[in-house]
Amino acid sequence: MLSLFLISTSNQLSRSLLFYLVAFPPSSPLLSLNAAIPMSESAYGLLASLAFTAFFALSSLLVGPLVDSRRLGSRAALSVLSCAAWSSALLLQSAATSYPQLLGLRLLTGLACSLTNPVSYPLISDSFPAEAAAGKTSLFSTSVYLGGGLASLSALLTQSLGWRATCQVAGLLGLAAALLGQLLIVDPLDAAPPPAGSRAPFAASSLIPPPPVRLLLLASLLRFCAGLTIGVWSASYFAAAFPASASSYAVVNALIVSLIGALSAFSGGRIADGLARGGRSRLLVPAAASLLAAPLWYLTVSAPTFPLAMALLALSYLVAECWFGPAISALQAASAGRGGAAQGQFTVASALANGAPALLGAAVSGGLLGEGAGGGLGDGLKWGVAGCYVACAAVFKVAADEDEARAKYD
Repeated sequence: MLSLFLISTSNQLSRSLLFYLVAFPPSSPLLSLNAAIPMSESAYGLLASLAFTAFFALSSLLVGPLVDSRRLGSRAALSVLSCAAWSSALLLQSAATSYPQLLGLRLLTGLACSLTNPVSYPLISDSFPAEAAAGKTSLFSTSVYLGGGLASLSALLTQSLGWRATCQVAGLLGLAAALLGQLLIVDPLDAAPPPAGSRAPFAASSLIPPPPVRLLLLASLLRFCAGLTIGVWSASYFAAAFPASASSYAVVNALIVSLIGALSAFSGGRIADGLARGGRSRLLVPAAASLLAAPLWYLTVSAPTFPLAMALLALSYLVAECWFGPAISALQAASAGRGGAAQGQFTVASALANGAPALLGAAVSGGLLGEGAGGGLGDGLKWGVAGCYVACAAVFKVAADEDEARAKYD
């Protein structure tokens, strides 16, 4: 599990690194990617979100059923190869000189990163007992917060060495994780015979989620809209709102994302497993967490001082980030042996949610939300993210009620 954890950490670092390589307004070509390769806010929003999803969504949807049938071979080998691919894309990004080059490399990164979840979560599910599902999944998901924290800390490396060197360091770390994975990852199904029907023609019906999964995917889509909008735009917002605290933000945000986020994720899994043992749905955890996160995030962006904003940001992460493990464990339980397909559909939901930060970027560039960090981007972040939190809380609650009703019927 350690090697999968490190590969997942590299995955998150690779997809999030771009967020910390740009600044509006840009500084010097050494320190800001968008000074060396000029782009508008809307072009950055496209590059950071929708461009990443172009192959990410399609590949995730197709790979899941293929992983379940083992048509693509060992899940261990797929984990290693995908990590090597996105790490190589980062190394090439360090030499980019034009926006089309960045766009193409972002597409390649999306394609490679899309393999991780449909491979890793079913692999973990097959390696540990069902009664510890949410806990193990939540422990693995803390890699997302560690990778996000490293991406935030990369702002300090960029200030010292420049954005190109930062891409090189991140790419080399990913290649090291791939090498370790090659040595340590073991797929328990490698020694088992292929499942029945593995040589049958690919069926389009395998791409359609079963009814219990659909509500989970909708709730997750809304939750990803909130999280990705925060991830793409919060660094730009806080840099504009508190310019004197830019360096402090890089450190504080890294600690919040990595430590507070990981603590929340791990705690959410343990709480969810406890609820399940008592006959309650694990999905009550993301429902309650998302509802509480809405006012905390609104207050974070409304805070008049940097210390207060960071304190509220820490609280919002502590409350909000416990959703992932319970949602994934419920998804795997509801997928009825199609864990790879369900995870691919879940990844597609996250990919579609990249439209939210792109829309916000377009609204800010078009002046639809007013002027300045507070009147434009700030208002978009406050109302957009809080609204997504409330909506996904409602859907998670409906899914939890149905989950408990099915359990009683069974």
